[in-house]
Amino acid sequence: MIYIKTVIRRYWLPVAIIAILSIIIVGCVNWRTPTTVVLLVRHAEKAEAHGDNPPLSAAGQVRAQELIHVSGETGVAGIYATQFLRTQQTVQPLAAHLGISITQVNSDDVDGLIKQIWRDHPGQVVFIVGHSNTVPLIIEKLGGGKIAPIAEDKFDNLFIVTIPRIGREKTVHLKYGNPS
Repeated sequence: MIYIKTVIRRYWLPVAIIAILSIIIVGCVNWRTPTTVVLLVRHAEKAEAHGDNPPLSAAGQVRAQELIHVSGETGVAGIYATQFLRTQQTVQPLAAHLGISITQVNSDDVDGLIKQIWRDHPGQVVFIVGHSNTVPLIIEKLGGGKIAPIAEDKFDNLFIVTIPRIGREKTVHLKYGNPS
């Protein structure tokens, strides 16, 4: 017992200084470390009776144009869409507006998409167009939590997942364009 008291008396100041410096360093790293922001939408309204790979309907084309207004000034550095025509057409106006090419990803490879975002866009803003079944999965795999399933007739959801290097991820759910 006496030995422990002697050690505490002798080393409390160096230990306290190291603890304070550690807190300061972690605070500075957090302050200087950027947050990755991922914007996610489901593809816009698709045309009926066009097989497995339908284009956008007229309403879907209007909604796709709305993405320029909603996301055109957010600093998007990367755009991802699945191999399907409806996702490509949903993000094409925004990509053209920003002068960014669309990176095509396989709709079945959510893990590959997540790895590519971490590798190619840390600390940047990324825009993803997916499907009613993939958007919730992408949000969950990004650490943004579980969201309710997206109904087949809902196209106006915009999700924003913020991913800080230190701290907790957050998901914000917004609406854009005409209500669906």
